[in-house]
Amino acid sequence: MDNDKKKTTQEKINKAAQTLVFLYGIKGWNMDECAKEAGVTKRTLYKYIDSKEKLVEKVLFDYIQNTQAALVQQLSNIPDFLTGLETILDIYPALIMKMNSRVIQDIFKQFPTIEEHLINNRLSFTADIKNYIQQGQRQGVVNSEADVDTIIEIMQSLIIYYSKSNPEQFGEKIRESFKMVIYGIVQKGTQ
Repeated sequence: MDNDKKKTTQEKINKAAQTLVFLYGIKGWNMDECAKEAGVTKRTLYKYIDSKEKLVEKVLFDYIQNTQAALVQQLSNIPDFLTGLETILDIYPALIMKMNSRVIQDIFKQFPTIEEHLINNRLSFTADIKNYIQQGQRQGVVNSEADVDTIIEIMQSLIIYYSKSNPEQFGEKIRESFKMVIYGIVQKGTQ
C-alpha cells in the first residue's frame, strides 16, 4: 500500500471517529460502526488503530491542536494585544464547546489514561498561547511578574474542572474564569 493511500485511509478513519464522537459521545458507537462510517473493513481499521481508546485519544488530541491553531490564526490578525485577549475570551470557549463538555467528561471517566496523556502533553498544546502572553509582557501590557506557566496551568485546570463538574454551563464558566485570570495579569492603566 503506498503512502498516499495509507494517509487517505487514516484520514477517513479519523474523520469517521470524530463524527461519531461528536454525534454520539464515546459510548454511542463501536468499532464496527466506525469502520462502516469510514468505508473500510474492521480488519483495515485495526491495521491503523489498536483500540477505541487510542482512536478517541487521537480525535481529542487532533481537536485540541486544531482548536489551538484556529485561535492562533485569529490572534495573528489582531495587532492590538488587549483586543487579542478579548478574542481569546470570545473564541476559545466557543471552540472548546464544539465538542460537548459531556463528551470530554465521558472520555475522562471511560479512558482515564487519556486525561493523563493530555496533562503530560499540555505544553505542546499551549506553546502558542504562552508565547502570546509573553508578547504581552514584552509590550508592557501584562504584568512582568506574572508567571506565564502558572497562568497556563490555571487555565488548563479550569477547563478540566468545569468539563467534569459543570458541563451544562461549561462555556459560560470558562469565559468568566478566563476573564478573571486574564484581567488579573493585565497592568493597571492598560485596560
